[in-house]
Amino acid sequence: MLKKIIILFFSTVFVLFSGCGGGGQTPDLSENVDIEIVTGNGAETGPTAEPAPETEAVKYNDYSISMDIDPDTRDISGTQRVIYKNRTGGPINRIYFNLYLNSYRSDSDYLTRLEQDSGGVWNGEPDYGYMRILSARVNNSDADYSVDGTLLTVNFKEALPAESDTEIILTFEAHVPAINARTGANGRALWLGSFFPVLAVYDDDGWHTGPYYPVGSPFYTNISNYSVKISTPVGYTVAATGEESSYETGDRRITTVNARFVREFALAVSDSYRLETLKTDSGVYINLYYYSDIDSDVFLEYARRSLQYYGYMLGGYPYSSIDIVETGYYQTGATYPQIIFLNMGSSEEDVLLDMSKRIGRQWFYDIIGSNQVKEPWLSNGITEFLTRSRNTFDITADITAQMDRLYAETAEWLSGMENGAMTADLGAYKTQADYEAVQIHRACLMVYALKLKMGEDKFHDFLNAYCAEHWFTIVTGAKFIKTAEEIYGGDLTEFFEGWMEGNEMPELILKQVP
Repeated sequence: MLKKIIILFFSTVFVLFSGCGGGGQTPDLSENVDIEIVTGNGAETGPTAEPAPETEAVKYNDYSISMDIDPDTRDISGTQRVIYKNRTGGPINRIYFNLYLNSYRSDSDYLTRLEQDSGGVWNGEPDYGYMRILSARVNNSDADYSVDGTLLTVNFKEALPAESDTEIILTFEAHVPAINARTGANGRALWLGSFFPVLAVYDDDGWHTGPYYPVGSPFYTNISNYSVKISTPVGYTVAATGEESSYETGDRRITTVNARFVREFALAVSDSYRLETLKTDSGVYINLYYYSDIDSDVFLEYARRSLQYYGYMLGGYPYSSIDIVETGYYQTGATYPQIIFLNMGSSEEDVLLDMSKRIGRQWFYDIIGSNQVKEPWLSNGITEFLTRSRNTFDITADITAQMDRLYAETAEWLSGMENGAMTADLGAYKTQADYEAVQIHRACLMVYALKLKMGEDKFHDFLNAYCAEHWFTIVTGAKFIKTAEEIYGGDLTEFFEGWMEGNEMPELILKQVP
């Protein structure tokens, strides 16, 4: 049944979104035929295949990590070297890293809220995790440092001038809890999402060193390059952000990974993984790592068509591979650059739908970044709308009927909330359900309303322009609105205020502009 539904999804969606991407004739995907994707620069690779070149004006942080993993004890030791360029505009005396793994300590508020929301996340008795910093060196000299929960502060002996580089080396030891969360383990696999010490972002609002919120995706990171060496016992497979290669020495397997132009680095380790690979016509390798009894052909084909769809709508996928990796998780899955964690314990239908959405999130937030704490809707609105537009199981319910139902459900939920405005940050939400109602569902409805207001052609011009302008950069709500107004050709202040402020949403005008 699902194999037939997959084909139905795509033939339906490209009718709904005719004129996008290259703007030509609507492709017919009722048969298993690839489409020729033409975007603004006439290439399948989208607005651009790479971010801006690394010049003096644009310099990416470089991470080099060496780590040893003991899958039995779930203990990890390692060294991390970072080359940081001071882009703050003035001298700085210290620098900050986010230690997200410390949100799994026994004294963490995050775990309390997580257990309340999920109804149970532990694989057995509670087993807490931590990231312990053993030493810090700056330019080969010992440096003073302090850790406060999920925040590491490294002090400089001398101020670092603006536009200057410095080398920071951290040694650490960590323990991975047996938990179904972004980082965790379940006896079949161990996975590390939001695990490594990551540099805090500095922008016009200063340093972003906020807490690890228990709802949403509390991350805000810059594009960086990673070179990682991972030591595991022989017999273990590593799937990671970037391109992997491995060799064996004695009883150890050494996996090296190189990842360029990514916002985060994640990996999974298992001695149970089976690997199957599909290469798309555009040359992207889709690697499926799994240990459960699943129909791998269905997953690979669905992932291929999802990449094809989002690439057509938003600009081609710019990396050479993507890993779909089975892990545990209290939800269906989690997204990181070039790697998606999936919990295969739900129905095949639900897992496929979530996988498709998470492939879409490769564009938002991984390729086109944003502050997901301050403005979560930026990474959710377009992805949710495009995913819902594509994944309609009920073929009698077109996108209008689906959005009408979502509007009614969301309006009812917002009526019972203290703060249902999209302008709120993550700290405003008491539950994951409240967050999803506002920052995912309301944001999705706003994007749909924007499409109705602009009309089909201008909406797709907006998608192309928005993605092309912000490829591998950080976007803000103001930039989103600015691009929308430029493409629309008029002031949209009243439109966005109505959709983003207060608990009541504007009425949906269901008649679309031609």
